[in-house]
Amino acid sequence: MGPVCVPGNVTVPCESVGFDVGIHALYLRPAFNGNQYADNFLGYNTNGTFLDKHDDWLWGFKLEGSYHFSTGSDITASWYHLRDDIVTSGNTYDSLVTGSTLSFAYNKDKYAWDAVNVEFGQHANFGMFKDVRFHAGIQYVNIKLQEYAPVTITTTDGDVIPNYNDTTQKFKGVGPRVGMDLAYNFNDAFNIYGRLAGALLIGDVDSLDKSGGTLPFFNSSSTTIVPEFDVKLGVAYSYNMPTSKLIVDGGYMATNYFEALTLVSGGVTPSTSYGFHGPYFGVKYIGMMI
Repeated sequence: MGPVCVPGNVTVPCESVGFDVGIHALYLRPAFNGNQYADNFLGYNTNGTFLDKHDDWLWGFKLEGSYHFSTGSDITASWYHLRDDIVTSGNTYDSLVTGSTLSFAYNKDKYAWDAVNVEFGQHANFGMFKDVRFHAGIQYVNIKLQEYAPVTITTTDGDVIPNYNDTTQKFKGVGPRVGMDLAYNFNDAFNIYGRLAGALLIGDVDSLDKSGGTLPFFNSSSTTIVPEFDVKLGVAYSYNMPTSKLIVDGGYMATNYFEALTLVSGGVTPSTSYGFHGPYFGVKYIGMMI
């Protein structure tokens, strides 16, 4: 009979009281699926292939703070914020529907994302090297996508018509959120971690299409449930001091709000998911009072 593996004990940290504060820089790229024409593509070439919008990276930040108490328990609040825009150079193409020539001066997309998480967490130690933090709480989110693109339309009859695309899509919602943070500690200083969480958000999704300035504008507003999922994979270095700790960490993250936005245009209301992915880095200070 071969050797017997004895599992390690599952324990909780010793009782203590403390706090932490942290800040992270986010360098994220927007991602969509669903209503691709409205969100990803500027139009078509004359051979029918797609013309992509300029897909750039955007800066944001995360602020967080925690209160630690009892045997590995904490109450944590965090705020993710991103507000930036991407401009795509103009292009000219022939409409596959009308045959008119469309000449775009430029296309400007404005992105906004604010997410606030408040959660209760509990740490558990699985042996000497593995730590897990389970957490549950709520998330509030406010996301918005605005597009503006001036265009000159030359009809098949030779008429020249100035026009523009002007659309706004947004979602505000709140709901329960659960997740876990997994860490493997190589020693007292270095660890790798993976974090995943999900939420169900109840809120209002709104859209407004003012393209061309023709009244009435296309608009809609409805209440919906939006699933959210986010993951992180990173590495951290901890500098331990007698009664405190400084942590420097970085990694890659992705977050997605499924079918969160709609755009009413010509009586059609397609929906799209709204998300971001990219690297992040930052610092956290942990101070223990007991």
